[in-house]
Amino acid sequence: NLLRPSASVPNIVDLANAIARLAGASGGPTTPNSEVLEAAIGQADHLVFIAADGLGMQAIGDIGVGAFIPQHVVAELRTVFPSSTPVVFTSLATGEWPNKHGVPSWHVYLREIDCVSTIIRFNRRSDEKGLAELGLTSEQAYPLPPAAGSFTRDALFLLPKGIADTAYSTYT
Repeated sequence: NLLRPSASVPNIVDLANAIARLAGASGGPTTPNSEVLEAAIGQADHLVFIAADGLGMQAIGDIGVGAFIPQHVVAELRTVFPSSTPVVFTSLATGEWPNKHGVPSWHVYLREIDCVSTIIRFNRRSDEKGLAELGLTSEQAYPLPPAAGSFTRDALFLLPKGIADTAYSTYT
C-alpha cells in the first residue's frame, strides 16, 4: 500500500526541523511530531545523520530481522511527495514541504531561461549545459535557503566524490 504524505504523522520534514534545532538553528517550523523526534534524538556533543537514498521501510524489512538496521529502527517516518531524490533532499535541507521549497521533481521548468532543467545536477536537460553558464544562480534555482546556514554548532557534511562541490551540494 502507498502511504501518502501527511503533516499529521511523523515525517522527514519534522526530522529535518528537529535536527536543525539540535544543531542550533532557530526560527524553523515546530510541530508536535518534530518536538517528539527532537526529544528522541536528544542533546549530544555530536550528532551524526546519514541519509541513504532509496532506503525505505520495505528495503529495511527485506534486510532481515537480525540485521543491525532493523534492530535499531526507533520510528517510521513518512516522506514527501514525490519521493524522488531532489525533492526529498531539498525537504531535508530546508525543513519545508515541496510546495514551499520549490523543487518538485528531477526536471523543473525554469522561467528565467525558458527551458527544463535537471535541477539537482544544475544543468539544462536538453543538452546538459550548466545553468550557471546560462546565467542562473543557485538562489534562483533553489529559492528557499537551507537550514544549515543558520546552524550555530559546527557541522561537517560528507558526500560522495561524484556530487561533492556541485551547485546543489553547495546549496544544501
